[in-house]
This record gives sequence, C-alpha cells and structure tokens, in this order.
Amino acid sequence: MSWTTFDNKEIDLLQFIEDNMTPDRKLVIGTDSQRCKKRKRKGKRKVTFCTIVAIVDEGSHRDALRRAIRKVVRTDSFGHTPEESLLKRLEHEMTLTMELAETLSEHIGRENIEIHIDVNPDERWKSSKLHQAFHGWAIGAGYECKIKPEAWCATAVADAQVR
Repeated sequence: MSWTTFDNKEIDLLQFIEDNMTPDRKLVIGTDSQRCKKRKRKGKRKVTFCTIVAIVDEGSHRDALRRAIRKVVRTDSFGHTPEESLLKRLEHEMTLTMELAETLSEHIGRENIEIHIDVNPDERWKSSKLHQAFHGWAIGAGYECKIKPEAWCATAVADAQVR
C-alpha cells in the first residue's frame, strides 16, 4: 500500500517531505487502528491501521491537514481475547510509527520529528498499561513525544481516517 493524500491521490513520501518541510516546521507521525466487523464465514476479524504523516508549523497544528498524508494497511486480527487483541494492536501501532520515524530521521533528523501515541495515561483505560513503556521508547530513541489528550495526530486525524 502506498502513501496517499486525503483525497486518495498517491504521493511519494520523501518527495512530500522535501516539498513541505522548512526549518520552522515539524514532522508529526501518529498511527491508529480499528478492528473491522467480523467476517461471517471464517469468524476472524481484520484490523485496519492508518499512519499519518503531518507537517506542521512550530507551535500550531491548525494547518496540519493541508500538509498531511496517510498510509492504510489491513492485516489479520491480533490475539484471542479482546484485551490481548487491543494491547497487541497498540504495540503494532507504536512499531509502525517508530519504524517510520527511524527511516525518516535519516533524512531530516530526530529533532524535527514528533511522535504521537494513541495511549491514555488514565488508569481507567486499558491502554494505560502501555503508556510508560511507549513514552519511554519514543523519548529513549530521541524523539519528542505526545500522548492523549495532546496526541492529535494519532487520536483524532488517524482515528478519523481509519474508520
């Protein structure tokens, strides 16, 4: 699957970055996933992952959607129980985001990349189990990192595109 604009035009990721990055802009990466409806015959659900790359002016994300692209991938479901499936999906979201960040950091540097993670630090939510690990992973790799509610790229933009 290739990178596309929100109106489904294919676009080269590195060319998109070259055309839109300036010294006063930051590249933001976030991924979200959604389980698809159960298939009638096999009973196994598919999962759709959507990774967003947005280029934003420092201190503001209001024009982010003008400079954003997406990559949507559908895979088989993870885990056997709903909680196991959720935690494995979140781990895969983070892996997709971090792998892309590592690739892009070779072109634009880690200091220009911000990671948005779709986990909630509030212990009432199951994703909170992974909050510290994921935050530590991103910070330890040298990236700026945001989590809910500030992780708009993963929690709002990618979420809307994956549905």
